[in-house]
Amino acid sequence: MYEIATTVVAAIGGSIIGSILTQRHSIKIAERKIEERKSREEDNLRKRLISEYLTQLKYSIESSPL
Repeated sequence: MYEIATTVVAAIGGSIIGSILTQRHSIKIAERKIEERKSREEDNLRKRLISEYLTQLKYSIESSPL
């Protein structure tokens, strides 16, 4: 009788631990995706600002008398 109870407790415990580990893994994946998206957005913003700055610089140089 105790063997069955021990088996049931072990199965439930293993299931709970498995669920917790799966959830932690899912959270880490989601956090990684958020960081990657944030990094891409920062890169895009940086590129856009550089492009705008270079465009303004180009117009400034072209419009200045030599």
